[in-house]
Amino acid sequence: SISLIAANAEVFSSYSRELQQAARQSGKTIITVGYANGMLGYLPDQDVLKLQCGYEYKSWHKFGLPGPFPYQTARQFSTGLAGMFS
Repeated sequence: SISLIAANAEVFSSYSRELQQAARQSGKTIITVGYANGMLGYLPDQDVLKLQCGYEYKSWHKFGLPGPFPYQTARQFSTGLAGMFS
């Protein structure tokens, strides 16, 4: 089966690779789509959130967010999406 995963953010490619692997282990195929139904900003991966650097991390104010995503956001996002395939 094919699943479409859409997020209203620019999601780092590391998330897509992680999801592709989880889907393959479940015998599924996924297609990931960013900028779906709006744009809340960049969704950096755990490395960027940990280092707190890069334009993606520092651009939260351009999208009307109250601050940068906290470090645990990356793991919560990955865990939630990977849970779709278990």
